[in-house]
Amino acid sequence: MCQRLPVPPLNVEAYCHLFGIETGLRELIIETLDRVAGPTWYKTRLPGDVLAKYREGLKYERDAKWIQVVPHHPIYYTDFADLRKIIERSDNWSKAFEQVFGRKDLIASTLSELEVIRNKIAHNRKATDGDLAMTKSCLTKLSEAIGAERFASLVGRCTCAPDILESLRALREEGRAMFACCSECKPVPHLRVWASARESWWFDESYLDNSLEEICKFFQALEGYAALPHGRGSGYMLEAWFKAKDVAGLFVAAEKEFSALIANSLEVK
Repeated sequence: MCQRLPVPPLNVEAYCHLFGIETGLRELIIETLDRVAGPTWYKTRLPGDVLAKYREGLKYERDAKWIQVVPHHPIYYTDFADLRKIIERSDNWSKAFEQVFGRKDLIASTLSELEVIRNKIAHNRKATDGDLAMTKSCLTKLSEAIGAERFASLVGRCTCAPDILESLRALREEGRAMFACCSECKPVPHLRVWASARESWWFDESYLDNSLEEICKFFQALEGYAALPHGRGSGYMLEAWFKAKDVAGLFVAAEKEFSALIANSLEVK
């Protein structure tokens, strides 16, 4: 259908460059700050106004009942201009991006100049040869600074989690199975789903808009149980530990929280 529309060729080509620039920068920020500050770095490494903007954008999308939401990383709910703010922020720059770009003034001026063109293209105003040259030049600069192979890999990504609901259900089932093992004083296998969830960027109360406190308490208790000796004659000690830690109560509380969380997640899948 789009091929039949009279879209100006300069706009199409400029948009392709801008797509690469913007996606590459977003994914670079995710990858770099994840390494520096962990998967939920966005809670502490986004400037205050950008953090508020992400939360408002996510809520706005979730409140639109007529669309199917694909949960994207918080960085995708920020504006292009915000990417420069994130990179320039003093702790982010010194701990992460200085090693990539070298000079803050160069990357800042490049993105600032590009912002006007980006908005022009995004609002369907006609591009010029100069606009196209600028977008191409910026794309080349970023590719050279980051490394062509790495940059191409970043542009090819889109950090999102369309399977959150399935992941939560799998986590609940793992918790139920592990609780059954604890109840019978049996060893518990590796908490594979829990290990994956707690290291995921989306497993956060602010992102899921639901408490995770009881679920975390329950799985932390399971981790404690798994660390206990399970050899011959340990049954009495395991049973006493199970009662002392009120694992049954933790399980009930976690189940209630799972029910609320999964019901809420049905609306944002």
